[in-house]
Parts: sequence; C-alpha cells; structure tokens
Amino acid sequence: MAKSKVLDMVLVGGATAVAGGIAASGAQAQSLDGFYGGISYADIGGDYGLEFADYNFEGGSAGLFTGYNLSVGDMVLGVELAYVGSDITIEPSAYDYTFNNLIDISGRAGKVFGDVFVYGKAGVSFVGVETDFGYWDGNEIASGAHVGLGLDYVIADRYFVGADVTRRFMRYTDEVGQYVPSNEIDTASLRVGMRF
Repeated sequence: MAKSKVLDMVLVGGATAVAGGIAASGAQAQSLDGFYGGISYADIGGDYGLEFADYNFEGGSAGLFTGYNLSVGDMVLGVELAYVGSDITIEPSAYDYTFNNLIDISGRAGKVFGDVFVYGKAGVSFVGVETDFGYWDGNEIASGAHVGLGLDYVIADRYFVGADVTRRFMRYTDEVGQYVPSNEIDTASLRVGMRF
C-alpha cells in the first residue's frame, strides 16, 4: 500500500541520516549560514478518510525549495519554504478527490557533522483540494501541521544533495470536512541545492 511504501522510505531516510552523521562526526563542521535554494523530486503517498471508508494514494512530482540557515552555538537553526507541484486524483467509486500545489513552511534545527547536516523540522502545510462527490463539489485550500527529518550532504563548495521525509496532518473546513474529515500526506524527497 502507498502509505507503507512511504513509511518504509521514512525509516530508511532516518537510518541514513543517523549513519551519515555518525560517519562524518570526526570531520570539521562547515558553516551553512545564509540563503539556499534548489530543486527536488518527491514520492508522495498517504491516506484520506471519507465518512464511510478510508483510501490510500500515491504519486510523484518535482518541486522547489528555498530557505535561510543561522548557526547558534553548535546548532544550525533555519526556516524553509518548499513547494511540490503535486496533481493527484483519487477516484473511489463515483467520488473524485484531487490535491495539488503542496506548500510547506518549516522551522528547522540540526547539527553539522563534517559534510553532513542532519536536521529535524516542523511547521504548517497548505494544499489545494478539488472535490467532486456527484451531489456536491467544491474547491478549497486545506491546511495542517507537519513534522519531518532529513539530511544535506555537501558535494562542492556551495552545492549539496539531500533527502527529506515529511508527514502532514491535513484538516478541512466544515463544508468539505463533513465528507473528508482527515488526510495524511507523506513525502520522501531527493533534493539538489546550492548556498548563496
């Protein structure tokens, strides 16, 4: 199932982050202060519950991200804005449900171990939702909290590659919420970026 697939990627990503940090712990930490940005590709999965059934979904999409890091003692703190241009339609029986344009605003905190930056993050997410239940349809922007973890690995003076896993807990207005009370959206992303 899609949710299990992404959950497996979350566990692998977490293990990779820990292993990478330990392997690089003996190297001299680099400064990551300043602005950065890049591109990503996300494997998307999760589930959503109608009033009468639960459904799983999966897909993939390219995205963009930008942010700012600041060193505070031996920690690196930052903020990040990320966009995934998802366009996934789920069709349970006669009911269509589509979400697109996923946006995350995150606070990040982590440590640098040589060439590896390991971090955790939390914040708020937004996604466009289109619903067509035959007898009722509509559009809205759903929102919710998210948590995640990831790592960036420096491959050149200003360039890095990374991996990021995020789980979002989306909620809807009363109008849509009477049919779709909850929705989890998971992503496992590969990232390429540069510091400015």
